[in-house]
Formats: sequence, structure tokens, C-alpha cells
Amino acid sequence: MDNNEFYIFDKNHFNTMQLKDRILLYNNTDCQVIWANESGKSILDKLDGNKSISEIICEISEEYDLPENVVETYVNDFIEHLILNKMVVLKREYKRNTDRCIRGINRLYLEVAKGRLERSIKDTRKILDKVAAASQEKEIMLFLNCEELDSKKIYDILSVTMEYNRFLVYTRIKPNKLSLDLLRLCCNNKKIKFIIPLVHSDEFQNDKLTYPGYYRNFLECIKDCISNSITCYLGLKITGENVKVLNDMQQQAFDLGMAGIFLDDYDIDDEACLVELYQNNTFLNSWKNNRIKKRSNYFSIIMYRGFCQNSISNLQKKKHCGIGLEELYIDINNRVFPCHRLQETEYYYHSLDEYLKSREKDYSDQIISDKCRNCFAWCICLGGCRAKNILEGSHINAIATDCAIKKKNIKKIFFDE
Repeated sequence: MDNNEFYIFDKNHFNTMQLKDRILLYNNTDCQVIWANESGKSILDKLDGNKSISEIICEISEEYDLPENVVETYVNDFIEHLILNKMVVLKREYKRNTDRCIRGINRLYLEVAKGRLERSIKDTRKILDKVAAASQEKEIMLFLNCEELDSKKIYDILSVTMEYNRFLVYTRIKPNKLSLDLLRLCCNNKKIKFIIPLVHSDEFQNDKLTYPGYYRNFLECIKDCISNSITCYLGLKITGENVKVLNDMQQQAFDLGMAGIFLDDYDIDDEACLVELYQNNTFLNSWKNNRIKKRSNYFSIIMYRGFCQNSISNLQKKKHCGIGLEELYIDINNRVFPCHRLQETEYYYHSLDEYLKSREKDYSDQIISDKCRNCFAWCICLGGCRAKNILEGSHINAIATDCAIKKKNIKKIFFDE
């Protein structure tokens, strides 16, 4: 480390809380937490860009009456930890970093067909152009509902998405025979993943709930995908008809070579069945089972809700959900919902252009509730979802109804209170 460098710790972005003999500094915007003792807090106060590391070492040495060589090791280790966690920046880079825009559209749910209505290729390309131009993200997750389209139309839609290198495409399809053109397009393509629904583990019950031949079509479709190295997931919606055979369906998907389960959890209230699914998944991915099955790839469970909340590595600016995501759901009539969970509500923009024009005004930091902004537990809390507030008839800035419970549990776990 160069002790002649000047670093800045922007304490204006942090709130503080005294906890026994230590100080907790927490930044809700960038999800950063610092535990510091008294000397650590003194170092942070001196990282104002006006003192070099050498000068800070000298001052700390005088404050605590300790040899400079001992203090140097401690100060350097402390600052290196801050640098590693991107909590301090070089003075010369500070303005560039603070001016940098870090917000962007993370995911797009695009309705391409509904009933007799189908989205045109021209309209699809226009939407993808605008989203790609508006987002700074390196990768944008794109969800397409293609259950009502035949292979030719699915091929046309996916061909358009492949014109861009930033979209990771999850496509819901019905288990129909896939055309050779579609198989060639998707073969070994890691940016296209199919979600193929099944409603029951038993062929008779499944076809009774869908249509005759559905189950066999499902098996043929999976066979085509696996033989062409196309990643595919079992599309699963838990219902009263299949709640008792979920493990059977899970095992079937595993045995067929599917990548996992894509769980539609929009209406799930019973958490017991989810616990059972995850427990069984632990066994399926165990060393012992994979040794028996001769399978090396991980079998996953992906949930829409979990996908929303747990799939980003760096929580950045709060946007729609309060957890760093900016997602859009665009229905077949081009109405734009700022969250996929709002698609059943009347909270929407009339066009993508209207949304893009209003997004900074409607979803800037100013609209975030101060109670959430200053909550020490925010960085490990998934509450405060605006979509949930709207669905419950609360104000968009209201704190989620279970927030008090979460804070109580967090306090107990972390601070033994």
C-alpha cells in the first residue's frame, strides 16, 4: 500500500449506532456495514481526503501513544479492508465515482402472446432496442411467455433476442414438437433457457388436467432439449391437484436431466411444501445421490420471488422493490408495470416511452421512506417491497407489514437483544 495516497471515506452516506463498546456504521443505499472500535472510528474520521495515510498513522500513534510501526500495520490492514469492500476511494477518483450512474433495468418480462393477440417482430425489436439503450447493465434477464406460439413463431422471437448480446432469455413454452430450426438456434446456446410446464407426475392425471397426449409431448420435448444441449427447467405451479406429488415431479425432472425447477410462487401461501421441496433438493444434489445417478451439474429450484430478491450480487441503488432491482413487465397491450407482481393491478404506465420519461422522477431516492432509508437492518432485510404495499392497499412508501417482526428477529440474531 502507498502511504502517500489520499483516500476518502464518505461518512455522509452512513448512519451510526453505538452497540456496547463498538460502533456500527450502515449504508442502506449501497448495502454496506462497518463494525469499528474507537480507534477504527478515528481512522474513518481522518479519511477525508485531506490527510495521507502516513499522516493518519502519525496522528493515531500520538493519540494512543503507540509506536508508529505497530500503528502502521493496524491502519494499513484496516484501510485495505475498506478498499477491498469498496468503502473508500482515492481522492482523485472520488468525483468520478460519485457522479457515476449505477442504475439500470435488470430484467424485463415481455408478454408476446395472449389469446388471439400476438406481438409483432417489429414491436419486439423496438422494445428491446429501447430497454438495451436505457440500461447500463451488462446482462438483462428477459422472460418471454411463448406457450401459445408454435415453433416457427418462437424461432422468430428468439432470433430477434439473439441480435443482442446482453439478454439472458427464459422462455416459457408448451411441450410441443420443436422444429429443427428452433433446435439449431438454441443448441448449446447458454443465453436461451426453456421453461416447460407439467401439472402432475401421473400421466393420466396430467392429461386429464391439460389435454390428451400432453405428458408424452412433455417427455419428447425434454428429450429434444437434452439431446441438443438446451437448458430446460420444469415449470411448476403448486395446486391442490399436485401438492401431494411435488417430490415425484421433482424426481422426474431430475431423472430426465432437466436443470431444475422454475417455480411459479405468485400465489403460494403454504411454506411447508416449499420446505419439503428444498429438503428433497438437498438430497438430489448430495454426493451420495450424484454418485449413484452419475450426474455432476447442480439441480436448482428457482422461484420468481426468490429470483427477484436473491439473484443479484451487488445491491445498488434502491429502485422499484427497494432491493436494487429495476424490472419491467410489459403486457400485450404495451402497458408497462414497474414490477411483475403488479400485473394484476391498475398501477401501470401507458407506454414504455412514458415510463422511461418518468422513471427518475417516480423512482428516485426522494420517494423512499425515511424510516426504511435509516433502518439499520435494511441491508439484510427483504421487506419494504413497494409492489407488496400497493397490492395490500398501502401507500407506496409504507413500510411492509412484517418489517417490525424482521427487525426484531435480526436484532435477536445479531445483537442478542
